[in-house]
Amino acid sequence: MTQTTTPQPQGSGGYPRLAKLLRNVGIVFSGNVSNGIIGLLYLAVLTRALPIEQFGVYALFGAFVALVGRLTSFQAWKGLIQYGTEALAQDDKPLLHGLLRFGWLLDIASGVVGYAIALCAALLVPAWFGLGELALPGVAVAGAILMFNWTSAPTALFRIHDRFVPQAIFDNLGTALQLVTVSVLWALGETRLIVYLTTTAANNIIGQLAFFAYAIRAAKREQILTATPHPIRELPDKCPGIWRFVVSTNADSMVRVVRDADIFVVNALLDVAAVGLYRIARTLTSALGKITGPFYQTIYPELARMITNSRTMEIVGFMRQASMMLGTLTGAALITFVALGDQILHLAFGTEFVAAYAVTTWCMAGMFVWALALPLSPAIMALRKPQLALAIHFVTTIFYIALLAALVADFGLIGAGYALVSFHIVWALAMLATVGRQLNARALLA
Repeated sequence: MTQTTTPQPQGSGGYPRLAKLLRNVGIVFSGNVSNGIIGLLYLAVLTRALPIEQFGVYALFGAFVALVGRLTSFQAWKGLIQYGTEALAQDDKPLLHGLLRFGWLLDIASGVVGYAIALCAALLVPAWFGLGELALPGVAVAGAILMFNWTSAPTALFRIHDRFVPQAIFDNLGTALQLVTVSVLWALGETRLIVYLTTTAANNIIGQLAFFAYAIRAAKREQILTATPHPIRELPDKCPGIWRFVVSTNADSMVRVVRDADIFVVNALLDVAAVGLYRIARTLTSALGKITGPFYQTIYPELARMITNSRTMEIVGFMRQASMMLGTLTGAALITFVALGDQILHLAFGTEFVAAYAVTTWCMAGMFVWALALPLSPAIMALRKPQLALAIHFVTTIFYIALLAALVADFGLIGAGYALVSFHIVWALAMLATVGRQLNARALLA
């Protein structure tokens, strides 16, 4: 991870940067593809191990824990990349050490708070989330992953050093453990939901802690942790705006989490069988996100470096090229699913889940729109305007939830797909207008 100095690319085309982006994307993409394949195999076994209604409840527990986690997370890795990139460029290892400690402490605090909130919600208002009689014990075991999600500092550490292999490896480790354990349980004839919730949590915790331990070793090897850390209380002076940045990203995450409540809207207006179908739709859409995810992970630190050097036209060209590639990839995936989706669903999950074809198609169409606009999201963060992203997400999320409830009530499960496509279109247009204004302002100042 030793930092080396490389000449800055010239011109507005950004081709050297694009080549670097593609290299990093290739690393993350290969990890995501293998992770996605393993994850789909895991889900295929799980849908056969549990009846569709039980699978729907399992999905509700997973969504609930994810919702609380997103609600309480500071997304500290974004701030660490933003300020750590500058610290690395200056070879300021005490500051890097201080930033890593800062991220770790935020992860611990948010995990403790998140687990407490999850338990209280499960105890006091389980009916709100459709968790049933297993609400408290189920959340107690499934929510344990919140306490050990110490991934912000490791994620930032590796990304600012252009190292994307470690996270890919450890993500695959956790998913592979899921597949092995659920296969064993299925082979043994296990049907108790609490057992599957427990093993899911245990596997996730193992993967998270292994990633954290590896990052500690890497930071020691680079002599970051051996440097006297910059005091956390003095970070605001050394990194102006850091608290505003992490609070804004937390607020942004809290707003985004409302969108993740879509599964609870489906449960409230339909039933747990519909929840199971919708979970399959969103899982396959997330599999498509395995294509786009690497671009976000690699675009953000690259844009942070580019914006630091104030190369506005290069930034525009870089984002345009990234958008075209993302549109091509996700468009091809969408066309493939339209043609073969019913067969895919039948072979992967069984006859009961073929009914998810229509809603999955619409969800994938929404992902296509999102992919075209994806470079705008890391751009606005790299511009250090998280408050603008927050405002956009707040307004568009309110629009989405209101539209979701109305369309699901009128059209059933497919209404959820209609709502998702509409949301992504509105969000993309708002982000395009905002980022365009910010880049024009920077160009004028330059």
